[in-house]
Amino acid sequence: MNYIIHPLSKKESKSLITLIEGSGLAEPGSTLWATRLDKHTTLYLVDKTRPIWVEASSHRFPYISVADRFARMASEVWVDQGAAAKVSVGADLMSPGVVKVGEFRGEFVLVRDPGNAVVAVGRWCDGFREMLSQRHGKVVLNLHHPEDRIVQAVKQMLG
Repeated sequence: MNYIIHPLSKKESKSLITLIEGSGLAEPGSTLWATRLDKHTTLYLVDKTRPIWVEASSHRFPYISVADRFARMASEVWVDQGAAAKVSVGADLMSPGVVKVGEFRGEFVLVRDPGNAVVAVGRWCDGFREMLSQRHGKVVLNLHHPEDRIVQAVKQMLG
């Protein structure tokens, strides 16, 4: 598939720069770009080569390889190795796999493995607090992981 990458307008750039400020991902003079991956997904890049942000349907979240840079604006949850293996290939996070929960903040959740690496970006499910306390049920909906269609499209696009 061919992807058309276009520069962001000044207004769009300003909004994204405010969002990524402090992440160290865009230096002064960097150009921000966007491309539609499909009808519902837009990928934002710095200087056409570094994916940094994704909008998919009504969700906004960092690209998996730079998600760590956005920890200050995200909730974080640490999982055991079994859960990490499943979540890193697309499974939603179930409560029994949760080892530790950080502060609740932001629109998205960084799911971390026992070594502290981000293995997925997701969002809290409705009723997640109850599910966590009862140690059963789905707590995080997986939005983005290292094996998903977004990563595959970036590999194809950037070679």
